[in-house]
Amino acid sequence: MRRARTAGLCMLALLCLGAARAAGDLTTPVSFSSFEEMKKWFSARRDAFGKRQEKLLAERYDLSDTPAGDARMSGGKPVQGGVRVKLIAPKLIS
Repeated sequence: MRRARTAGLCMLALLCLGAARAAGDLTTPVSFSSFEEMKKWFSARRDAFGKRQEKLLAERYDLSDTPAGDARMSGGKPVQGGVRVKLIAPKLIS
């Protein structure tokens, strides 16, 4: 009986810890009762979402400003030269 109670309390503690950890995670699904509540939630986390996306883009692409000579787009912006995608190093399975 005592073991079962201790095991139950441990499981409850782990569930609470997991829920608390997931509450701060931006990838955990959240349900909203109204549009205003959803807008408020996303607005409060706008900077965190932006930083996360900027980090992903920087990992995957070369975001440096390297214009290709005198070539210009129709709006006058310089055309960027070179390859933008960062290739992933191949991993050998041994």
